[in-house]
Amino acid sequence: MKISRLNHRATKLREERTADGMGGYKSEWKEMGQIWVEILVPHFSRQVLQGISQSTENVQARIRKFHRLQENDRLQLDNGKLYKVLAIDDTGSDCDIVGLTRIEERGGG
Repeated sequence: MKISRLNHRATKLREERTADGMGGYKSEWKEMGQIWVEILVPHFSRQVLQGISQSTENVQARIRKFHRLQENDRLQLDNGKLYKVLAIDDTGSDCDIVGLTRIEERGGG
């Protein structure tokens, strides 16, 4: 892996749940540090569900192995886009390939 390819700065976010005192929980996204990622070829798709057009952006990203992302973590890229971690391929020797899907922030996120 060439370090120069890791050209996007991203903030790693992890969900933190706390009891709300009424049997449920409150969810907050806590920053877990910043990492460098390489965005690989994106895939865009569009479908119509119940008369509403929806588009999806899925990408793969390469990260250094020691960052220890987990499924359902989020990555906020330096360009402002927010992605949810769907899958992690950790079979490589020096890096992991992470499957991401774009999250459209609406309201409180």
